[in-house]
Amino acid sequence: MKKSLLIQYCVFVLASAINAQVSFSIGSSDTLAIDGNIHMVVSGNWENNGGFNPGSGMVEFTGLADQTISNPDGEEFNNLMVKKPAGVLLLANDVSVIDSLIMQSGNVSTGANTLALGTNAEGILEYTSGTIIGNFARFVETVTGIRLFPVGTVENYRPLTVDYTSAPSTSGVITVAHTGAGTAAEALAPPLDDDGYSVDRRSQLFWSADASGISSGVYSLSIDGDGQQEINTPGALRVIHSDDQNTFDLVGAHVSGSGTTANRSGISGNTFGFFYLGGNETDNPMGLGESISFSKSVAAGWNMVGLPALPGNRHYQSVFPSSLENTFFGFNGSYFNEDSFEVCGGYWLNFPAAETVGISGTAISSCVIDLAVGWNMISGISGDVALTDVLDPGSIINPGTLFRFQGGYTMADTIRQGEGYWINTNAAGQITLNLANKNALAALNV
Repeated sequence: MKKSLLIQYCVFVLASAINAQVSFSIGSSDTLAIDGNIHMVVSGNWENNGGFNPGSGMVEFTGLADQTISNPDGEEFNNLMVKKPAGVLLLANDVSVIDSLIMQSGNVSTGANTLALGTNAEGILEYTSGTIIGNFARFVETVTGIRLFPVGTVENYRPLTVDYTSAPSTSGVITVAHTGAGTAAEALAPPLDDDGYSVDRRSQLFWSADASGISSGVYSLSIDGDGQQEINTPGALRVIHSDDQNTFDLVGAHVSGSGTTANRSGISGNTFGFFYLGGNETDNPMGLGESISFSKSVAAGWNMVGLPALPGNRHYQSVFPSSLENTFFGFNGSYFNEDSFEVCGGYWLNFPAAETVGISGTAISSCVIDLAVGWNMISGISGDVALTDVLDPGSIINPGTLFRFQGGYTMADTIRQGEGYWINTNAAGQITLNLANKNALAALNV
């Protein structure tokens, strides 16, 4: 009897709230639990058109497809959890989280909006995985400590960490976003002198970090360039600062990083703007390779393609101008429309007639490919790589499952430059493609 009354009460409270002020896409897996605070699990969209307040409880987004949070006045949660096995949590408006943001799995895409943690006091970020694609703001109090900004792109997690070693004198908000214009490097003129180390290259990607209200203090900065190609000397990576994206300087002192992460310490608490990764030509930290040209033959109809080199513009109709519009598809378990190439991604593209296309750009000498369990579409680098030379530490590639398409499928034993392939795995993981001899790139010029 008590159980029946409790269920009726929960349904009544939820229905009353929905009818009065808010509507949700409610599915059979949505729940409302009373355990001291309300814990609402939502697998559909959150559409708040009135004054509904989620209250002091937890709202958890856990749908298997894209979900949207929308409120014309901006939404505010005391506690927000992102625990999505698939799909993206999309923000149609600004969203503020007062107490705690828990990111267990799944990406958040803010668009032109902002996801903010903390209002008049610092909120708690409990981070396991996932990426905030767009703008992430954190309230910073006048205390020392680390603030993580788990920003990045759909393809790569590229977090930025601010560690105040000397507390700011006034509290305020730091907003961080990541923008990736490419994974190669551009020449830096004039070069910067970092205690005898010449920084003459910078990445095309950057992190924008803006502060409001914060004054004084000293912080260390750590940024991760996950997805960058061929970082030969990780400890040589520099953090480069710019106020205007045209002139550059080196703030604070260099601290050796590792992997794709670069560190900088002793930065004035008022120093914000744009931050890049940098290095020099000898260390080649951004994978700046030789310029090459490649001739790619395509057939009339559907072709599986990939980038044979890294061009200045990766839009599919910039690389293949005569290709048919809206016929560029990637695959992540199902087909999706795309508009630009990713390095080592495989794609379908349709052509009205057979032709040979010239493609010029920076040589791609290596790449790490993230593979899902099952079928994946991939492509290669700037040179042919035998399947036996692919680094597969987890032995995730199923033998005999590399296929190319030329009017029909044929089994392949080599990942050839500029072609797309299907490959099948027994588990999720990473494989690595490398050119055995970098000097062989010279032979690729035509």
